[in-house]
Amino acid sequence: EQSQFAKVLAPDVQTFDLETELGKLQGLDDVKETLRHTRNYVEVQRRRWSQGVEVRAKALHFAFVHNGSGSGTSTVARLLGSMLLKLGILRTGQVVEVTRKDLVTGSNHVGDVEARMKVAAKAAEGGVLMFADADRLKNWAERSDPAGDEALGALSKLFNTLAAADWPQRLCIVIAGARAGFHSFLVQNDWLQVCLFASIELEDYSALDIARILQKLVEANKFQLCKELTEERLEVLVRRRMMCGGPRNVRLAQAMLQSAVSCQTDRVWAKDTLSYTGLTVLVEEDFMDPQMEQGFAVQATLSKLDSIVGLQPVKDFVRSLYAQLQVRQHRREMGLDGVDAGSTLHMVFVGNPGTGKTTVAKVVAELLKALGFLRSGHLVE
Repeated sequence: EQSQFAKVLAPDVQTFDLETELGKLQGLDDVKETLRHTRNYVEVQRRRWSQGVEVRAKALHFAFVHNGSGSGTSTVARLLGSMLLKLGILRTGQVVEVTRKDLVTGSNHVGDVEARMKVAAKAAEGGVLMFADADRLKNWAERSDPAGDEALGALSKLFNTLAAADWPQRLCIVIAGARAGFHSFLVQNDWLQVCLFASIELEDYSALDIARILQKLVEANKFQLCKELTEERLEVLVRRRMMCGGPRNVRLAQAMLQSAVSCQTDRVWAKDTLSYTGLTVLVEEDFMDPQMEQGFAVQATLSKLDSIVGLQPVKDFVRSLYAQLQVRQHRREMGLDGVDAGSTLHMVFVGNPGTGKTTVAKVVAELLKALGFLRSGHLVE
């Protein structure tokens, strides 16, 4: 029955070094600070005891607050388990992850959930028991959720059995949850605050952090970046992708690599490339999403238009033209080219010298290029 829970064994305690492992992490400053503080607390507490200072220690249980999947909770839990094993706080250091589904699904009788909680605790004994999405143990949207109530009750009982700070601990509990609902969960269950040694914030990664993670993923997957694709340039590409929303964590780096490899595969096939370098090198073009790049180009062009002083009727015309071109582009993608066969994109600009005809013409040319109606978009007067 223990096999139903996700379980990761601890690394070799002899070779584990906290600073080395923290050095491998990108970002996550609060994680690093809290893990170092925990190490310091354990070692200083033992020094106090060695000098006869009778100060009661705290049980080491934690909360992980994150922004969703890919934030690194599993990685940090493994680091925590390994560190506590090295410090002698835990005996085995493995990490067992449990979700509401593991505890509740198929529970038909009172006591089923608590029984599964005990099985999970047994599997994690000597290591870390992490409740992923702990704020969802109870379905707060339902007026009645007996299984959820039993899960929270069983969690409370488990904490009570571990309240005494006896080192080594029987196990270390981590409750994890997404920031949006987790803080309210802690408020609704204020008894948890007394049980926790620390709350760790797994903040979003910066564009530079994700760029560095992406570099490591490229290397780990036996690919390489071209010389022109420097860390600075990769950061720009990540920043542009982040502007479109979505996760700002490892998931973004993974998605960018997957997309780049897919693009590179088609590019390599079209060129009939056979060399090792040609088959493994990723170039900037591979990391560009055509539709996304088109959107950036259009917005840059329209920003130039808005920067022009006056000429509001002209600006309205260009934006109306943009809307018409979008419709035409959609029709072309659907194979309905003939619908616009009678129309043309030729225009007449009338105005005295110095009224902005050339400036507007450049904007129109860039817009037509961005939308794929012109190849180069340069202007000849």
